[in-house]
Formats: sequence, structure tokens, C-alpha cells
Amino acid sequence: MNDLTTLSIQTLLQRQAAVGDELWRRDVCRTSNNPLGDVAEHLFHKAFGWVLEPNSKAGFDAKCETLGKIQIKSRRVSARNKSLQAGDIRGLEMKLFDYLAGVVFDENYDLMFAMLIPHQKVMKNALKIEHTNSFRIYLRPDWLTQDGVSDLTSKLRSTWKELNAAK
Repeated sequence: MNDLTTLSIQTLLQRQAAVGDELWRRDVCRTSNNPLGDVAEHLFHKAFGWVLEPNSKAGFDAKCETLGKIQIKSRRVSARNKSLQAGDIRGLEMKLFDYLAGVVFDENYDLMFAMLIPHQKVMKNALKIEHTNSFRIYLRPDWLTQDGVSDLTSKLRSTWKELNAAK
């Protein structure tokens, strides 16, 4: 790998954009946003065959014939930022999805754990953020011990390995 410490900020941003373009070309990313969300959606799609919704769809990211509507969240933790916050959801009380699928990666993008959480569990454990009128979600490993939560780690790790072997 090149020594990135000698590169200018503009060059680093150009390389990041090039990586984003290549991930889009490979049909891994569907937007030019931070790619982790798109990567997570792609990973769940490949692992379980869920049908991804258009990018502008509010409330959920995928559909499954047996599960219904699924909101997909992801997080990358690092030595500098260990937070498991997976973002905020507006309209959580409106039940726009049936399940939340979450995946957490470490700083090297090794898959740490993944889960499928029923909406009612998400609602019960979400933190209400009054000033943004939203609910904050944290993808904590203790979710995996709760009744009704499915551990998807093994299947997603296997799929992640396959996706990274393919070019």
C-alpha cells in the first residue's frame, strides 16, 4: 500500500472518490455517499436475496417475502471512535419497517457481528432525540442475547469473504 501520509488532502479525496466510483462500477454502492451504508445493503442483499429499494425510499432499504420491510444500518468502529451508533431514524413510531438489520465492522473492515432485530425491540431500545425528532440506534453486541433477535454474523461473514474474493 502507498504511504498515504505524504499525499495532499485533495489527492486523498480524489483517491476516495476513485474507490467510490469503482465500488459503484462493481454494483456494490448505489450512491456517492459514505460507501459503508451501500456496502451493508449490498452485503445483506447478496447473503439473503433481499430486494433493495430505490435510494430515495423513506423508512426501509429492502424487502423480503417472509420478513417484510427491512431497515439496514451499519457501523465501522475504530481505535479512535468506538461508538456503536448506527444513526438516527425518523418516524420510528410509524413502523415503516418490520425489522432492522445491522452489521458492525472493525477499523480494517473485518465483520464483527450482524443481527436482525424486530421493530418492537428497536422501538423499545431506541433513544429518543427530541431536538431532531428522531430515535438513535446503537448496534450493541448484547442485542444478540435478546429474545427475538437473530444472529446473522456467520452468514454475513461467509458472504463478506466471498465478496472480497471476487474481483
